[in-house]
Amino acid sequence: MVCQEIKDFLAAHADARYAAFVTSLMPGARPVVGVRLPVLRALAKEIAKGDWRTYLEEAVDDTFEEVMLQGYVTGAARMPFEEQMDRMTAYVRKINDWALCDSPCSGFKFVRKHREEVWAFLQPYLT
Repeated sequence: MVCQEIKDFLAAHADARYAAFVTSLMPGARPVVGVRLPVLRALAKEIAKGDWRTYLEEAVDDTFEEVMLQGYVTGAARMPFEEQMDRMTAYVRKINDWALCDSPCSGFKFVRKHREEVWAFLQPYLT
């Protein structure tokens, strides 16, 4: 999917009341469209089955949902561990609120297989 297709998808699944709720939890965060997380997760799984590398290279950070989707795709796409860590490093730079951290990162299944390496990766962020 290209950037405009993502924006169109998000607009089609937007819920203004949900956007207001999310915005109230994260004042000062990126603009919120109001797409519920299960919808974003499903879209991420779809993207991860296709050309996810192109998606991640071209993705924009205009909205909360667009950044969240990048995190979900990073966790869902199959790739070598080293690449996953590089992509996770790129995603971490975009995190500016608790939800962008907690929601995607809690689903990173690759962490189970590489606990020690991921723990070492996280150490600089803990300080």
